[in-house]
Amino acid sequence: MTANETNILEAAAAKFTAERNVPNFFELLQILSESFVWVPCYAVMSDNDREAIEKMISDAGDDLNSLVGRVFTNRDATRFVPDILQGGDDYFFPIFSTPEAMGEY
Repeated sequence: MTANETNILEAAAAKFTAERNVPNFFELLQILSESFVWVPCYAVMSDNDREAIEKMISDAGDDLNSLVGRVFTNRDATRFVPDILQGGDDYFFPIFSTPEAMGEY
């Protein structure tokens, strides 16, 4: 995403946030449909993969430093679930225009 595209997306999001109406909503959706965005997610791995990681940690015993530099390759699919925020009865789907905008989230 170019800096100009990022600015357009952020401006449309700010415009919709300031005035939540149908035209601003559809303008934001149009820009989003043509944009690449960053969505914070958490990974959900299979029980088999989780057990394999737990075994690797358990095999390390008290020397957890021995795990530094080791590589784990999952055997099953990992699902990424978007982090949907809730404030009271309102739900929010956070998106970011750049990794820098996402920061430490």
